Amino acid sequence: MFSEDRRMYDQIEQSISRIRQLNPDELRLFKSLLKPKSVKKKEVVLRSGQDCRQVYFINSGCLRYYYLVDGEEKSAQFFFENAAKFSEFGLNLGYRHYFWKGFHAELALYPSSAQETQNKLDGKDYRGFALTTELYTGYTFNIAKGSNYSFYLMPQVGIGYNPISNLGPQTEESSAFPTLNLQLGIRFR
Repeated sequence: MFSEDRRMYDQIEQSISRIRQLNPDELRLFKSLLKPKSVKKKEVVLRSGQDCRQVYFINSGCLRYYYLVDGEEKSAQFFFENAAKFSEFGLNLGYRHYFWKGFHAELALYPSSAQETQNKLDGKDYRGFALTTELYTGYTFNIAKGSNYSFYLMPQVGIGYNPISNLGPQTEESSAFPTLNLQLGIRFR
């Protein structure tokens, strides 16, 4: 095993150990399933409409998630190696109105207080307040019913916006973003 491969596996092992401790056999099995992949600068990893069939761990560098508006790229999120620690505490306030059977519109507000350490863009620590608003439309499908409960599946598509955010370095780009939501839930009667 080359030293670069060992570094990659060590970084993955450290990241996983923050979530769950694996015994040596589990770790060996997990490592045997990994397939290193090198990506060139500006290479597209996943295109719109493609199914994502892999989980990626960023060993070195950065990946950018973007969407197109009138043919222009709009950055939505950056993913870095050994990402910064980000803690957020918030509240979810929402209203859903059903128009016809399961067809509905939903407005959600997410006021939150957050803290980020060692932001990857500028290395600074941030603490602040953010307000995110999202407007969805979707349909609720009842998939199983019992005498006191029912299971449902609710796909939604919408748009989100951050009218207030003093977290991280500020940019001139609009903070509006497309959003997809898929909920699987249980409703008690």
